[in-house]
Amino acid sequence: MFARPNRRLPAKKNYAWMQAARKAAQSASSWLQESRSAMMKVRKHLSAMNETWLERVATLEPGHIEGTAEPGAELQSYKLDIITPPALQINTGYELSGSSNAVIQTGTHSFYITQGGQTSYLSVSISASDTNYHSLIKVRDAINQASLAVQATAIKNNGNDTVWLVVKSTETGHHRSFAAADLSGHAINAAGIGRMVQAAADCAYRINDGPIKSSASREIALDHDRVKFRIDSATPQTATVRVSFNARQAARHMQAVLAEINRLAELHRTLSLSLKPALMRTLEETMNKPELKQLGVIRNVSGVWELDEARWTQTARDRPAQAKLALSGPGGWGASLLRILETFDQQPPLDIIDADAQSIHAFTIYQPTARPGFQLPPSGWLLNHTF
Repeated sequence: MFARPNRRLPAKKNYAWMQAARKAAQSASSWLQESRSAMMKVRKHLSAMNETWLERVATLEPGHIEGTAEPGAELQSYKLDIITPPALQINTGYELSGSSNAVIQTGTHSFYITQGGQTSYLSVSISASDTNYHSLIKVRDAINQASLAVQATAIKNNGNDTVWLVVKSTETGHHRSFAAADLSGHAINAAGIGRMVQAAADCAYRINDGPIKSSASREIALDHDRVKFRIDSATPQTATVRVSFNARQAARHMQAVLAEINRLAELHRTLSLSLKPALMRTLEETMNKPELKQLGVIRNVSGVWELDEARWTQTARDRPAQAKLALSGPGGWGASLLRILETFDQQPPLDIIDADAQSIHAFTIYQPTARPGFQLPPSGWLLNHTF
């Protein structure tokens, strides 16, 4: 800072200079505050995104069936061949007229259900006034009170006044096979629920053309039980299991980062008469890297950066290691972006204000070195860039 004699400017020009200087100072202050806020938020989201690299998502295609995967499970694909899908045992009774007198005769009927070496002895009492619907409800309730993995359901068709019982095992696998038979009376035979229409079955499957394995449950485990899927009869016979990082969660953090960059870009456009154009050029150079576009980060026709989620999901699925390196590696997008925002935070105000802007240029005095200095009319002081 140094003094230099100077004539006082006319009042009108003095006022205009003060207005321009105030606007430039306010613009610099706004930029510093917002860029610092953006830096903190971006750092938070990038840190959270780093944690998603350990999270895992397992999907089975076709059908996009979601499984579960523990953090750190291997990122890879498996070929899954379902040789025999798991199945419940299903017994279906006769269709009876719901409002007609019960075909199960009046009196007490005893029967049993055997499953997995256990037997439950059950009984029902049918009265003379019971209809088929009422009698089947009594049989249903008796079966459901048994301490077995079996469940009975009474199905009623109001359209044609028919009713019937369906008895199922509640779990798949041969060990859940069951048998129902009468002891005294004829409740089982009259209802028809001794008829098996589907046998219980274990799931037989093969991974990556390896040996055939079996599972009594619907669950198939891979990667030392770190990846699990629930299989049913609708599962395709040949499918692909993909284990990938949580691309959906990573996308949310990427979108939050892009929102901060877009906010800074909009602020710079608003304050462009006072701020240096180079501030945004450094950001744009980082945002326009080809590898970022391959990840799905694009700039639309309105100049707003956004994430093409379809492209991002495909890249994350097919090239997870490259995606992680491009985003979170030492020279990746996240590190470059933070370095730029940290540079903004450390810049002095005079490195942010555009001295060549028309609103400032009219009040700039040039030294023999051609370095600009800001004239303060009321005092005659001259401020250069080294104060």
